Parts: sequence; structure tokens; C-alpha cells
Amino acid sequence: MVESQATAKSTAFSAAARTVPAAPQAYAFAFEKYVPDSSAKVDVASYNKGQTEASSQISNIVAHFTSTGGLGILHILMDPSIQGVSETITKNIKKMADLMDLFYQQKDFQYNDPYGTPVWYNGVIGKSAANNLIYHDFNLGYADYLRSFAEGISDWVTGIKAKAQSKDTSVADGLINYGQYDGTQLAGNSGLLGQAGAAGTAFLTWLKRIFTTNNYAGNILKYEGNPNNVANPDVNSAVNAINFYTSIVAPVIINGVAHQALSDVRAIGGHIKDGDYAPNLLKDAVNLNVNVTKMLQNIGLYDVLGTSIIQNVYEGIRMNVQNAIERNWSIGASKALTDAFNGRPATRVRSPYSGTPGYSESNPQSILDDGTGKVPLSQVAQAAGYAWYRKLITLVVKQAGIDAQRNAPQTTVAGIIDEVNASLIKTPDPDNAPLSDNEKKQILVDNVTHSFGSAKSYNRNGIGVRQVITKIYNSEYQAIQAVIADYQQAPSLPDDEILKKQS
Repeated sequence: MVESQATAKSTAFSAAARTVPAAPQAYAFAFEKYVPDSSAKVDVASYNKGQTEASSQISNIVAHFTSTGGLGILHILMDPSIQGVSETITKNIKKMADLMDLFYQQKDFQYNDPYGTPVWYNGVIGKSAANNLIYHDFNLGYADYLRSFAEGISDWVTGIKAKAQSKDTSVADGLINYGQYDGTQLAGNSGLLGQAGAAGTAFLTWLKRIFTTNNYAGNILKYEGNPNNVANPDVNSAVNAINFYTSIVAPVIINGVAHQALSDVRAIGGHIKDGDYAPNLLKDAVNLNVNVTKMLQNIGLYDVLGTSIIQNVYEGIRMNVQNAIERNWSIGASKALTDAFNGRPATRVRSPYSGTPGYSESNPQSILDDGTGKVPLSQVAQAAGYAWYRKLITLVVKQAGIDAQRNAPQTTVAGIIDEVNASLIKTPDPDNAPLSDNEKKQILVDNVTHSFGSAKSYNRNGIGVRQVITKIYNSEYQAIQAVIADYQQAPSLPDDEILKKQS
């Protein structure tokens, strides 16, 4: 006998499952016997054959959308005589998406009938599979295996998200640094992705190069496995197949998220009430490169992007990329503040990121626009954080100190940035420049469009950057006012004692 992964009441189903239509006709044939009593022990042979059947059906689905093999996309796309490949691939990925939907929506995997008929199936289970079986227990094994498989896929996606929080930077930055940042890629007119919109032999050459890419960012996207999950082999096969599609779109997603996260002054606000710099839908993320979109449409795979299973994987990748970019941004921003407090403006110390392509403190956007794929994205994010903080936030800190000494606080963000601009105009800085009218508008007005070159424009709100400016200005203003008050009360008090009182 065997213990089921389901509860002892495996045939007691939710109200939602009971509203599902009667079990499919695929299962409507006579069986030798079944066990309607849910308290009965589970028959080992029947249960195990159910698990084997579920594994076989999942393997068959994966074989129809993997990138290699006789049934795979590479084999079929390279042979023009074979028709209908895209429809087959999309249909099979959608089958797997339907299975995952049962899991994500916490629905039952079996109907509430005497046989416990599976809600999800792939094809028809023939009579031979049911010979000498207790069909109720066969179905129980079948459903348990599907549930284990779905849990494995879900654990894999969760792991992608979690790895961005790793203390090991090779893991935390593994996905964003797998390929070097290329700011020109979003235009889609040159390089490898530019060939995606080509035709004929050039297109097929590009296609073959892409479709034989194996193990994309393997240390981040691989399935780690759960020793207690019986479906591990099938989960691993499915992950490898899905990762093939990831290898097509991941560079566009990663570079697109980075560009929208870092290329304008609202980057200072990070993700504060503003996650919209990373598209919510995979289709929107892929559309950042017109040629990749065109390629997927040409081979009929564009609809694959809309399936729930691929969308969930994208969400895991998006969260990983966002976390990694924002963590590296914070490293650069913190260095900028440290350098400012250590007197960099007076000593003219060069930025530690001055070697980054396109680096500029007067126009940090150029770091993202001019990136040529020569440095890791983690370095680009740190450089952008440093440059944007040097351009504005360190000057906000300086202005707060000046205002505190004059006892003349600014009460609006507009007032603060006007003072910063006036100060730069009065005393020019060779490494900086006043905020442009568009940059001021991006700070003060929500959903202002940001355009860059031939890549797609986007909108963001300015809530985050306004909050950061206000908080830093007020904190510095209050700190300086407190120091002045302490000094006025005890002018002879040594500096180190004043500092102790302020700590």
C-alpha cells in the first residue's frame, strides 16, 4: 500500500470543482472495479501506474515544444516541408499552462465523481492502461504526480526570484550579468537581434544560432530540484524546454527593464510606488525590440508569450532583474553620498565609474543610451546610481545645509530643485549641469514621457523621486539646525562632543 500526497479525503472536492462539467468522455468506459470509499487503503499497483501515465503525458507535451529532437522546434523549422509546427508548439505549451493554472488557482486536480477523474489530461487513456487496476487509485496517482510536477515548476520560479537576494554577488547578479549590457539593442536595428527581422537564409541562420543556445544563465534559471519530489525528472525537462524560449527574449527583457529603470531622473525614486518601469506583461517586454516581436510573429510563436506558464516565468525573471538592478543602483548611490561628505566637490576626485561607457554626471542618461556591451549590467546600474546622485541628490544635501544656516527652509520639491539649479548657474560645476526643463517636469509631474533614440518611449510617475528629495533635504536640514542649536548653547563644546550628542 502507498500513502498518497493528497489527503485521506482525496475525493472530497471544493465547491469550485463540483461546478465543473461531468468528466470527459475519454474516461467513459467500463472498468473492472473501483473503490468509492475514500477511507480505503490505496492500491500500490494502480497508484504507481497512474503516476507513470502522468509522467508519460507530460513528457509527450515537453517533446512538442523543446528546442531539439525529432519533434522539437529546431528540427521542424529547418524543414519547410513540415507544416503546423507553431500551432503544435503553442497548443502544447497552453496544455501545460492549463495544468499550472489548476495549481496557481488552488483548484482540485480531480472531479468529484466515484472515480476521482483527473480534471487535466493530455489525450486519451486507453483501456489497456486500466486493465486490472482500481481506477480510483490510478487516478489518485495520476493527480498526485501532476500536483508534484506543478509544485516543482512553481518552486523553480520562486527560486529565480529569491536568487536576486543572495549574498553571493555571482548569484545575485548572475542573470543581469549573463550577457553584457547593450543599450543599442532596444532599437533592434543591428547586431544579432537586428537579424531577427531579416528574411530568407539570413533569418534561418540567425534562428539556428538562437535555437541551439543551451543552458541560458544556467546558474540562475536551472531547476535545483527537491529530493522529495517524485516528478523531478519531468520538471527538469520542462524547465530546460522553457528556458529555450527564455534565451530568445531574456536579453530584450533585461536591457529593457534596465533602460527604463535607470535612464531618467526618476530612477532616483527606485521602485517607490512605481514598478511600472518593468512591463507587467511579457508581450509588452518583448515588444521593446521590434525585430524579436517580428521574428516570433513570423514563425507563429508570438501567442506563446501570452500563456500563463510563460508569463509566470517572466514575472520571476522580472523580479530577479528588478531586485538586482536596484541593489546595484544603491551601491553606486551610497558611494556618491560618501564621496560628497568626504569633500569630493573640493578635491575633484574622479568618479570610480568614469570608465563606464557613456559615463556622465551632467547627463547620466547617456550611460544607458551609449552602452556598447562592454561592461556587466551590474556596473552600469552602479554607475547610473552614482551619476544621478551626483547630479542631484548630493546638491540637495549641500543646499539643505545652506538653507539650515540661513534658517530659510524650502517646503516644496519645486523650491528645492530651483535652488539647486540656481546654485549651479551661479557657480558652474565642470562635472555637472542644471536640470533641464524636461528633467524638472519628470520630477514634478507624473507620467511624463521619456524618449530615447529609436527605442520605445515610456511613462513613469515621479512619486518616488519627490519622496527621496524631500526626505534627504529635511533630514539634512534638521541635522544642521540641531548642530547649530547645540553650538549656540555651548560654543566652547569640542566638536567630538557635539557629534556624540547628535548620534
